[in-house]
Amino acid sequence: MSPTLRRLQRGTISIFIAGALLAMIAAIGLGVDGSRALQGFLRASGEAQEAARTGADVLDVASVYGGGTPTVDVGGACTAAAAYIQQTGDDLVACTPSAVDGAQLTVTVSAEVPTVFLGLFGVNSFTMTASATAAAIEGT
Repeated sequence: MSPTLRRLQRGTISIFIAGALLAMIAAIGLGVDGSRALQGFLRASGEAQEAARTGADVLDVASVYGGGTPTVDVGGACTAAAAYIQQTGDDLVACTPSAVDGAQLTVTVSAEVPTVFLGLFGVNSFTMTASATAAAIEGT
C-alpha cells in the first residue's frame, strides 16, 4: 500500500466507531423508552379496568328492587370511576354507560409516561390511552 493511500485512510475507523456508538445509543434509548411506553399502556389499561368495575358497582336502585335487569346509575357510576382515577394521578378521558345494555360501563383512561432517552430529541413524554368495559351482573 502506498504512503499516500495510507494517509487518506487515516481516521476512517474512528468515524465508523462513532457511527456505531451513536446507533447503539439510539437502539438502547428506543428499547428503554419503548418499554416505558408499554408499561404506561399496561398501567392505563389496568386502571381503566378497575375504574370500570368500580363504576359498574354503582347500580340504579330502582332497577335492582324492581325485579328487572340491574342497570348502572349513569351519574353515580361515572363519579365513582372518576374518583378512582383521580387517586391514581392519571386522567379520565371518557365514561360511557352502554346504550344497548344498561348494565355496562366503558371507561377510557390516559396516562402520561415521561421518557428517558427520547427527551434528548424533544420527545419528553408519551400519552398512553386504554379503554375497558365492565358489566353489572345480577347476584354479585
